[in-house]
Amino acid sequence: MRINRTLPDISLQNVLLAGLIFSVGFVVIVVAFFLGTQWRITRSQPELVPGIVLGTSTQVFTPTETTAPTNTMLPETATPTGNPSVVSETPELTSTPSATSTQISESEPTDWAKLISSSPGNWTYLGPNYSLKKVWTLKNMGSSTWTTDFDLVFISGTRMTDKKAIPLPAKVKPGQTIEITVRLLTPKKPGNYEGYWMLRNNSGELFGIGPVADQALPVKITVLNVDSESRYDFILNRCNAAWWNGQGESVNCAGEAVLSPGYVLLDPMPVLENGSSDKPILWVHTDNRIEGILSGKYPAITIEEGNHFKAKVGCVGGYTKCNVTFKLLYQIGNNPYKSLGSWQELYGGGITTIDVDLSHLKGEEVKFILRVVCSNNTPSAAQGFWMTPRIVYVKPAPTGTPLPTFTSTATPSETPTPSETPTPSETPAPTEAPTGAPPIE
Repeated sequence: MRINRTLPDISLQNVLLAGLIFSVGFVVIVVAFFLGTQWRITRSQPELVPGIVLGTSTQVFTPTETTAPTNTMLPETATPTGNPSVVSETPELTSTPSATSTQISESEPTDWAKLISSSPGNWTYLGPNYSLKKVWTLKNMGSSTWTTDFDLVFISGTRMTDKKAIPLPAKVKPGQTIEITVRLLTPKKPGNYEGYWMLRNNSGELFGIGPVADQALPVKITVLNVDSESRYDFILNRCNAAWWNGQGESVNCAGEAVLSPGYVLLDPMPVLENGSSDKPILWVHTDNRIEGILSGKYPAITIEEGNHFKAKVGCVGGYTKCNVTFKLLYQIGNNPYKSLGSWQELYGGGITTIDVDLSHLKGEEVKFILRVVCSNNTPSAAQGFWMTPRIVYVKPAPTGTPLPTFTSTATPSETPTPSETPTPSETPAPTEAPTGAPPIE
């Protein structure tokens, strides 16, 4: 018996459907794999501070309060031992951290000072051979107590004293302040001078001020070319005077060059109408008005025997229409002002030398007033100067002692010896002087 087996029919439609299903499944698998990979990469990235751009050349720097500035204070010649290390370069910040993110370093210096005040300030104008008290007020910012075994020591520059080390006058606990005073004598030669001082603990280690206690305490002065023998210098004492203009407005001695109210400036190396000078001047300008005025009244001083007021006055270089009148006034008590002299100055007319004898004011408490007045219709050009105004001692000239008056006695040059003695009957009056006798007057 024959059995016939018939294979099932596979149509083209079924083949196509199976291929489509396979393709869609493959695409789904690939997409799922890609998305999963990207999710894992994203989760692995750190959170970034807004504003920071990623890149190989950019660094993120978070400073702390103990980071030193790029400019250290000690001169290159000073190499004290025991100084904390100093960061030589500060990386550039790529972001500004908030105040809460700044951390204070735990390694603060054990000995550390903070400068509260300094007197006189840096680049104060002083005279040659001038006795000076430099005072620093310091606060103990460290964790140790400063004792009298601690010193203020000279490091470098111009010392201006014979002392190299000065013991602290008292103990200073952390958080307390102390005044340290150094007595100095300015150099005789005019110029700019600097000296640097630091503190030294009882172990011989130096410390100072600044973020890491490595900065020295400076002394910076300018010595002017003024008369060191003067009894009173009006330039050095300019800020002890009260300055005002013709409208009664106060004028600051610091010297801001503002035309309207007038001003007074200290110029250590001025240019005058006749050229440059190394002598300092008070550059004075009246309030910007016709017949404008600028006055400065100084505190009272006692006039002594031989005192003279000396100065030079003229116009500042470049102000060709300058026409000003200088006046020297004085006041005793609250009495009205009195004049000691007046000098009118025109540009190109030369510089006037003033020498006023003050002997008639001997023993009086005198307030001197330096005044300048605009003398033409060009107030902006009223730019004058008082050069080295001062009071000096001038040795009085000796009082002349009159010579004694002598009565001449005639002494004949020769006495003749008569050969005989006549007996005159009468002695007539001579009509002319005999030979050898003084003439008849």
